[in-house]
Amino acid sequence: VVEKNIVRSIAFIGNHKFKSGTLRRKLGLAMGDYLDTILAESAAKDLAEFYRKKGFAFVQVALDGEDLHKGRLIYTIDEGPRVKITSVKFSGNNAVKTRALKKSVKTKRNKFIFWPRYYAEAAIAKDVTKLQNVYYEKGFLDAGITARREFSEDNSKVRITFVIDEGPVYTVEKIVFTGNKHFDEGRLRAELKLEQGQVYSERKTGSDVRRLLKLYRENGFIDVRVEQSRRFISRDKVDVEFGITEGGRFRIGRINITGNEQTQRSEEHTSE
Repeated sequence: VVEKNIVRSIAFIGNHKFKSGTLRRKLGLAMGDYLDTILAESAAKDLAEFYRKKGFAFVQVALDGEDLHKGRLIYTIDEGPRVKITSVKFSGNNAVKTRALKKSVKTKRNKFIFWPRYYAEAAIAKDVTKLQNVYYEKGFLDAGITARREFSEDNSKVRITFVIDEGPVYTVEKIVFTGNKHFDEGRLRAELKLEQGQVYSERKTGSDVRRLLKLYRENGFIDVRVEQSRRFISRDKVDVEFGITEGGRFRIGRINITGNEQTQRSEEHTSE
């Protein structure tokens, strides 16, 4: 009989900011569990990610390999400094005001001593995506956003600059419908909010797809599908296409009402 190795102990070395109990709960492992070496090594990455979300951008977590085969999990942690954000700036934005961009991101500079703002790489990445969406919605389909980080000499502070390459704003050159048989182009175009010559808007095109679906479904095309796509035709113009798959048209047949025996008996009694 070969005894399976189990987790006999869990220990942390170098953790000053967080208690061992807090870190143990982040592991996903407990004493008495079957020892999965891959899971134990992966837990080191999870601990590092937990620290990074809390502002410890330079944390290092290592698992002691010598004690691992004995069932003893020893994680050595070099926390490093907790990085405070000292400034958040925007560069290259001409079409969108800085005030509007600041409202779109969660990354803020440290203003108050008792409520410091800490650096988290995942939060920066999310803010880059948010800024791209702001420009995308305004028709800047080629906009590029990057985040520049300037750390202090001791890595305890950082200055963030979102660098923006706006590119051109795209307008709608032509709106095309394909696959439509029941409704002509004029009837479909009447449902749209997006118009030729307007700045391209993903929000409007999404709303127009829903309007077209509603029109068809209200007229019995229950299985209709509408797909929107765009085609770049120049540096600042796009064609928008609404591809329609109408499917079959359903009509209401005979309507049967069940469960109304009492009503029927009452009507029969009255007629007598």
